[in-house]
Amino acid sequence: MQEILEVIDSYGIDTVVLALIINVLTGIVKIPIKHLSTKLEPKGIHLNKYITLLPIVLGFSVSALATGLVFEPGVYWNAHTPVLALTSAGLSLSIYAICEKFFGEKRVTDNTAKNGDMPVATETEQETSADKPAARIVLKKQTEVNKDESKT
Repeated sequence: MQEILEVIDSYGIDTVVLALIINVLTGIVKIPIKHLSTKLEPKGIHLNKYITLLPIVLGFSVSALATGLVFEPGVYWNAHTPVLALTSAGLSLSIYAICEKFFGEKRVTDNTAKNGDMPVATETEQETSADKPAARIVLKKQTEVNKDESKT
């Protein structure tokens, strides 16, 4: 509770409220983008990479609306709006990262999958290429894992 009060004291209640609004709107807007991305992925169109820009775009939009509707009615853009937008978008990303750490989706990390065709993490492969992450999880179907285990 003390940390929340320190964040409000540091950033101001307006920035914290806008960050929470941006966080919720990002969650709502990214759902249809993910569904569309899965449909367009076989065609070579990858929309998921643009989801990271949503908090920034929504930050400017929500800050302009807040400026025009709450802080200075009728004036949607002033010198404070870009600062408010970037601060609230950055705080929104921080809140999202903290929430994802504590409440995020848990990934399967062992060979105890219930479905025979469900991919499970079986090993870590090191890569040194600049475009690929340092370590990535290699997925195998559960039936392949069972075949590998029966050979040993």
